[in-house]
Amino acid sequence: MGIRFENQFGELISENQALKMGKYYVVQDDGGEVKQIEEFYAGRPILLTYFNNSGETDEQLINRVFREGWQLTIVNSEIYAHDYLIRRRTHYSIHKTLLAKSHQFLDKYKNIIAYAWISDLVKGIPDHSMTKKFYYDPEINPNEYMFDCEYNEDGSLLELYYNSLHTNISGQDSEVYLNNPKGIATIRALTGISQGLAEYYMTADVIPRF
Repeated sequence: MGIRFENQFGELISENQALKMGKYYVVQDDGGEVKQIEEFYAGRPILLTYFNNSGETDEQLINRVFREGWQLTIVNSEIYAHDYLIRRRTHYSIHKTLLAKSHQFLDKYKNIIAYAWISDLVKGIPDHSMTKKFYYDPEINPNEYMFDCEYNEDGSLLELYYNSLHTNISGQDSEVYLNNPKGIATIRALTGISQGLAEYYMTADVIPRF
């Protein structure tokens, strides 16, 4: 079991450096698999994020890992097709009250492809206006997304922002495209993505059908 310190950008730092920062994280992993992350602000504990790999229910984990004065996020993960990963995050207050739920969809490089906040905690309905999606092409630049999408409340595409800096660092920062035949055709030409993948980015549904 290993422990490391990171700043808010995910960069490795020493313990002494961490203690001098406003915000830092203590990451505990086992063989490269993250088990939990402790978040501190101004030297005070704020949030414990616990990755549930034991199959326990949230109630069981709250009873086992909850700490007085800490908020708690429980992350449940499942493998999806083509090496994708679904993460369902549940957030609890310092009083163990359910605060929020969110979903993340990640590729095999652990890039976040999509995330959504659940606005109706009882029915599990997402707030589409807070959903975002990102497209990465690891063969060109695995660390920078080519475009990102924002959505209307009804789940339809609001705007797609093509990141020109992905391939041209001296170019315009971004170009905006809408959900129409011309916009979709342009994005397919710029990125080489399939029609099916392009359609995935046209709606706010986090989990794809491919």
